[in-house]
Amino acid sequence: MVTKENTSVKNLLPLGSVVTLKGSDLHRLMIIEYYVVKDSKKASIDPNDLTGKVFDYEGIDWYEGRAEPREIILFNHDKIQNVLFRGYINDTSREFMNKLDQHIKEKYNI
Repeated sequence: MVTKENTSVKNLLPLGSVVTLKGSDLHRLMIIEYYVVKDSKKASIDPNDLTGKVFDYEGIDWYEGRAEPREIILFNHDKIQNVLFRGYINDTSREFMNKLDQHIKEKYNI
C-alpha cells in the first residue's frame, strides 16, 4: 500500500537544490525527484521506513552524483536542516509544480 503524509507541493524546493539533513551524517544531497515511492533498492534516512511509503524528495550525494540505486536517499521536507543552494525556477517549472500539486491532491485526497 502506498501512503503519503500531507506535504504541500508549494513548499517543495526546486529540483537541483542542495540540502543537508537533520540528524544525518550524510554530506550534501541534491534533490533530483519528487514524490518517490520507497522500494527495497532505495534507502531513506530512517531505516524503519517501510516499502510503499511516499517521500517528498529523492536525493543523491552532491558532487559525486548517482552510481548505484542504494546511493539514492529518500527524505521528507521536514528533515531538511539547511538549504545550501536553491535550484533554478522558471515558468516551465512553476507550471509543472501547479500540475503536480493538482495530481497529488487528487491521488492522495489531500
